[in-house]
Amino acid sequence: MYRFHQGRDVVRRCVLADAVSEVENLRRAGSRALVGLAKAVEHAAHFLGNLGRRRKQHVGVDIALQGLAWAVLGTADRSELAAAQTPQGFPATQLAQAYAQAVSSGSTGDTDDAATFAAAGFEVITIPGDARAFKITTAEDLARANTELLGLTSDLRIGQGVDVHAFGEAENLWLAGLHWPGEKELSGHSDGDAVAHAITDALLAAAGLGDIGSNFGVDDPTFANARGEVFVRGAVKLVNEAGFDVLNVSVQIIGNRPKFSPRRDEANRVVGEWLGAPVNVSATTTDGLGFTGRGEGIAAQATALLRARG
Repeated sequence: MYRFHQGRDVVRRCVLADAVSEVENLRRAGSRALVGLAKAVEHAAHFLGNLGRRRKQHVGVDIALQGLAWAVLGTADRSELAAAQTPQGFPATQLAQAYAQAVSSGSTGDTDDAATFAAAGFEVITIPGDARAFKITTAEDLARANTELLGLTSDLRIGQGVDVHAFGEAENLWLAGLHWPGEKELSGHSDGDAVAHAITDALLAAAGLGDIGSNFGVDDPTFANARGEVFVRGAVKLVNEAGFDVLNVSVQIIGNRPKFSPRRDEANRVVGEWLGAPVNVSATTTDGLGFTGRGEGIAAQATALLRARG
């Protein structure tokens, strides 16, 4: 029986499939442990504590603890150092023996299974490690993994926007940048495009630039009867000037009419051109509840994701 050990860390950022395969291929070699080693990038230093003058390994330079101050003692040769990683594989019987021996001898200070295994007299062989397989234990480790693996950074901003309009009388509906012949228009100072207005609010909110009213107010005759494109492109310009790029927008229409699904792709294309970014426009109903369920108007809610430059 062979035991794979993933370490005391919570998880690894990237355990390569090749490493797992190599451990599996070598496990038939007998009573030996298999450990991945990554080249040490930094020097290892020695701390000299003021309690019992115990020496400890640490990454950095050699330092001694004197009261509340640290004194540099020297540096270690990093060519002789490597970081043990997972996966690690152990013959289960020998690993159990190694731990039993450590407990009986009082040597329980090892911080790695491989060290305990070797101290018991068993052979430990290594395979190449990888710097990408760093362990994730602290919040800082998780932030690093988010950045390297997922491309996520603390420079992301999220904003939400909601817009509501009642139906008017004229059959001149503009929604999601599309004209809907035969459908009643949405009442408003502009064309009443609830999708465009919700997106505009979401973009401005994510960038901390107020809302549609404070930037494109009804008191400005420039925006009377303006198409939704004017507001969305205007908001994109404002967030770009503030140092943000639009990464993605999602918006949902809430209402009984118009029947949206046949023109979904067309709406995504049009609105995506305004944004210069991916967008998903969807639609739902409230199953007859509220003013949208009674067919009195349309609501839209949007979420925008931005990233700060630099």
